[in-house]
Amino acid sequence: MSFIRAVSSQWSKAEWSHQLVLFWQQDAYVRSLFAGATTMITVANVVAAMKPTPEPKSAQAKPPENNPLQVASSGSNQSQQGLTHIDAANALFDCFLLLFVKELQYQQLSQAEAIIVQLAEYYAINCQKTPIEDIKLMNQSVQIINAMAQLKQRRHVQRKAQRNMGAH
Repeated sequence: MSFIRAVSSQWSKAEWSHQLVLFWQQDAYVRSLFAGATTMITVANVVAAMKPTPEPKSAQAKPPENNPLQVASSGSNQSQQGLTHIDAANALFDCFLLLFVKELQYQQLSQAEAIIVQLAEYYAINCQKTPIEDIKLMNQSVQIINAMAQLKQRRHVQRKAQRNMGAH
């Protein structure tokens, strides 16, 4: 049964990733970020891999253990409804925290990870422009904007130091 649950979890993440791509395709700015080598699908898959498996809203009760089809299909209800701005922002904000720490420790992100950081900042700014009722999300957006300011300052200092290395 654990194999079926693992497959179900991966299936749910794949469906969620697909919904994220469909959601992002509606935004011209987000589409413009994918003019390079990294595709929207790649970034959505990285986000889906970093976030916990989505919990279906209507499937709080566990399906019967003896029916593998119900177990395998239990996560598909949410993906058919489509994502909201809040769903996408929550996922990106969670990823941002992990990637922020990674960049501070290792000073380098992959192109897909860098796009996730940029998207998280974009959604954080949008949350501040059009306030929403989700207080946690509003607080996270403020924290992301502040963290991005620190990150940009740190990147600037690092670039300046690298340029000065050749001058001596």
